[in-house]
Amino acid sequence: MSCGKKIHRRLQNRCHNPRASLDLDVDSPDKVPDILRNAADDFYEAELELSAAWQDDSAGRPWRIIAQVLEEAVKKIDNRLYMYYYGAKKKR
Repeated sequence: MSCGKKIHRRLQNRCHNPRASLDLDVDSPDKVPDILRNAADDFYEAELELSAAWQDDSAGRPWRIIAQVLEEAVKKIDNRLYMYYYGAKKKR
């Protein structure tokens, strides 16, 4: 296998397997949003790497979509936890 093919395969494997860790075994519910934020960041990074490797802006779109869903979940969880702990909606 040529050097170029090895590099392409390594990039492809790395981009198809984001390093996102979604281990939700936490001791407190208020740590969940941070885990989801970190996972979303990893998915955004995977999107950029895949788009760059394939030189196609749409190549990483599925990872971006997943990251956006995670960010929406983080907002909802943050708001619900704030309401639970403080009894009011979070001021923006």
